[in-house]
Amino acid sequence: MQNTNLRPLLKSSAVKPTVLYTSSKSNRTMYIESMSEMIYAMKLDQDLGVASFESQPKSFEYELGAKKVRYTPDFHVIDNNGESTFIEIKGIRYTASDRDIEKFQLLRESFDRIGIYFRVVLVDFAAQESKNLMFLHRYKSHDHLLINDVIPNFKGKIIDLINKGLNDKELASLYSAMARGEVSYKKDQKIDLNMEVVW
Repeated sequence: MQNTNLRPLLKSSAVKPTVLYTSSKSNRTMYIESMSEMIYAMKLDQDLGVASFESQPKSFEYELGAKKVRYTPDFHVIDNNGESTFIEIKGIRYTASDRDIEKFQLLRESFDRIGIYFRVVLVDFAAQESKNLMFLHRYKSHDHLLINDVIPNFKGKIIDLINKGLNDKELASLYSAMARGEVSYKKDQKIDLNMEVVW
């Protein structure tokens, strides 16, 4: 593997947006180029360890063989400790060619040299976790009550909350809190009235 420098470019590559995504965590609207990226953005919004993130953050130039190549990561994520990670998103059916493997190894090594993490993430939008993220996304911008004010310190099923008098508006607020990562649940289990939630 060759030793190469990663050079930030002043102008980013043109983005081919498929959807606008509004992040509650980053308080901004961003361009998302694929369903896999949108699901990952939802996951980042829910991750309490993430301070902020942006899509298509900046472009870099590096050498691959004798050729200069331009690259724009899908996301730049900053965690609560201030550490940066650039992320490339691929769908679960993605098969990397030898050239892609070389490119991603080179990018990881180049980012490592400047003290920034780089990783490739595979997203399966047919997985239950992805379906849950898409379901909860509908409630993300709902009037956000603090669910703790309604019922403090709860561990049990959603149906138990309804039986305790949780109304439709409060249920929507519960889903909003789940979408923001404020209420824990099993992410690989289908969200229904028998789902266990904890806060």
